[in-house]
Amino acid sequence: MGKYTFNIDTQKYRGKTIYVWQFWPEDDTALPGTRSPKQVREEFEKITGAKVKIVYTTWENYRPKLSAAILSGSGADVVYIGAGEKPTWMMKKMLLPLDRYIDFKDKNLWEAVGFRQSTLEFL
Repeated sequence: MGKYTFNIDTQKYRGKTIYVWQFWPEDDTALPGTRSPKQVREEFEKITGAKVKIVYTTWENYRPKLSAAILSGSGADVVYIGAGEKPTWMMKKMLLPLDRYIDFKDKNLWEAVGFRQSTLEFL
């Protein structure tokens, strides 16, 4: 873990449900030196008091279903997208830029979160 302090407003999340859409099963596997997605979700729930609900869909239906949901105002809170969607969805204001809230250049954050190099290159 790096030397990074997360400031989380637990009152904001306690008792809330955060919806995450994905097309692969959550499991306990992780790269060496990192936490699994399941471990990260469970840690977030414990710290914040929020419930994370994973909504599964198929790969074939993911993009059109997600795009329609976002445009109708009923999209998920957290989504996984590829490089192909990013420019178009940003221009349509379908994505919230996180750089106002997170300093992605902070190397201590990279270590604390366990960002993969490919993720950092995508940002």
